[in-house]
Amino acid sequence: MSATTFKRRQAAGYTLIEMLVTIALGSIITGLSATLLVGLLRTEKAGRQHAVESRTLERLGRQCRADAHRASVSDLPPRVGGPAVTRPICSLSDPAAGVQIDYEQRSREVVRRELREGRLVRHEVYRFP
Repeated sequence: MSATTFKRRQAAGYTLIEMLVTIALGSIITGLSATLLVGLLRTEKAGRQHAVESRTLERLGRQCRADAHRASVSDLPPRVGGPAVTRPICSLSDPAAGVQIDYEQRSREVVRRELREGRLVRHEVYRFP
């Protein structure tokens, strides 16, 4: 038997296995990146809603505190059970100045109405997301 030597020809390109491995790794990295991006967007949205709600509560608390200090008469209506579209929270007034301030709760918002001598002067709505 004669010894024949086969010369392996060097290919200039990539093999099919190398291409499949590269495509699979690229797909995995893309999928993980997309999942991470969606999670970050959800977290950012929840953080933004929490910040808006915190600012709204702070403004409402500051305004209510100022109204309570200014009032000389307060009225807290009794809580009635059952679902209600509008529920009064409290009524603050200063008869000497002719000012009456009413707070009422609606679904996901608190409404503040300021009346001077029976006329509506200010109407504020504090919405909660």
